[in-house]
Amino acid sequence: MENRKRLKYTLPGINIGTAVHAGTFFSIPVKVHWTFGLLLIFALWSAFINSFGLSQTIGFLIHIVALFLCVICHEYGHALAARRFGIRTKDIILSPIGGLARLEKLPQQPIQEFFIAITGPVVNLIIGLFFAIVVWIFSGSLSFRPDINHLTSPEELLHFMVVVNLALFAFNLIPAFPMDGGRILRSLLAVRMGKDRATNVAYVLGRVIAIILIITGIFMHQPVLWIIGIFIFMMAGSEFEQVKLDKLMKSATAAQIQLKDFHKVYTDESYASILNHVSKRQQNFLVFDRNDKIVGAIPYAYLAEAARSGQPPEKASDKMFTKATSVGENIVLEELIQLMKREQFIIVGVEDASGNITGTIDRERIERFLQHKGV
Repeated sequence: MENRKRLKYTLPGINIGTAVHAGTFFSIPVKVHWTFGLLLIFALWSAFINSFGLSQTIGFLIHIVALFLCVICHEYGHALAARRFGIRTKDIILSPIGGLARLEKLPQQPIQEFFIAITGPVVNLIIGLFFAIVVWIFSGSLSFRPDINHLTSPEELLHFMVVVNLALFAFNLIPAFPMDGGRILRSLLAVRMGKDRATNVAYVLGRVIAIILIITGIFMHQPVLWIIGIFIFMMAGSEFEQVKLDKLMKSATAAQIQLKDFHKVYTDESYASILNHVSKRQQNFLVFDRNDKIVGAIPYAYLAEAARSGQPPEKASDKMFTKATSVGENIVLEELIQLMKREQFIIVGVEDASGNITGTIDRERIERFLQHKGV
């Protein structure tokens, strides 16, 4: 059986777990994370304990749906701005804590990050101003006093759309990385000090603001503030690690990652002999012919199966994975991982400028390299 162990680190991205496809707009799928159902359950519970009638409960749910439609519009702002710079959006994920537009790659130029980051809040500002004009035209006033007893009123919903969009606009401009405001700050700082230093500054400021929100929320008995603070604190660390990983993906080369003291398997070597060379450092093997040309690979799964059966094949050539190749020593990690995923290579050889195989790289080797680098 072919070794199918997946890379823990593949390309920059986020593991979202189970999400349901809700629709596709502008060629960008919208997915709803399973935890969103917990929010609806909480909303129904809140309606129950507040003794809402049926119409109030429906109105309450409509307000929640309206809020998240505004969040989706916000994320489409990011996604469509990214498209203008040739950056594709994989999908938009909706969860109880907000939305996430998953870009295929990170913007490389500060000006790109600035426009992609600011477009989301600007969308909310435009929506908020639009509904403010509508309210002004029909009521002649913009005064707004939230009243839980009037959730069924269309006027209440219009006022809600004004307030929630202006709140989303202001909240997302908080200069706390990785919120939009933090990304805008980083893009502006990157013009003067480079992306790495700008990321460090935005990261530290984001965590300081998060700590302030947590402390303020605790002392003022405002759980929303300290929950937001904890979220920002955690996400700032995650984003910082992602930036480190992205940089390493584009700078580390095969020459830095390869296992140099590898055991070279020839087609006539016995499986019993190969099993003696299995170690923590090397579990997958390249197979060479007598002209030192790569002709295949033997994954650990083949060796484990042979050991369990008690009747291993006589020679490496009797059972090997014929899909194998070598790469140049200057190929960067991002391109290497893309190649291994696309072609389903278990292990590759690394060749120098003279065409000599100087080492091997398998998926486990990449894992250990990234762990050693602390990402």
